[in-house]
Amino acid sequence: MTITGIAIKRPSLIIVIFGVLLLGGVVAYRNLGVELMPDFNQPVITIRTMYPGAAPDEVANAVTRPVEDALSALEHVDFISSRSLANASIVIVNFKYGANLDLAMQDAQRRIDNIRQDRRTVCSRR
Repeated sequence: MTITGIAIKRPSLIIVIFGVLLLGGVVAYRNLGVELMPDFNQPVITIRTMYPGAAPDEVANAVTRPVEDALSALEHVDFISSRSLANASIVIVNFKYGANLDLAMQDAQRRIDNIRQDRRTVCSRR
């Protein structure tokens, strides 16, 4: 027997099936969890360095490039962008999604501290 034959011979069965499907849809819709603003953290670290009295070229050579070189060796780095301004340097490190940002920040801090110690050692030898 075809579906149309069953629908013609037993209309109450079709009404019950339609009612059950409709009720199931309403229950599913009410239980559907929707967040308008989901919790989303983009894995990014920003390093801002001040170098008072320096021109942008000097900031690029003395600060930005060493920081970029040190941070490029971090794990899960997607890309690095930087900007050298008068008196300041800004380096932005974007990580791939799924990277542990806390560990990346600790590793980045360790590498930047190493740059600071190397600079102090060079300055103290002069």
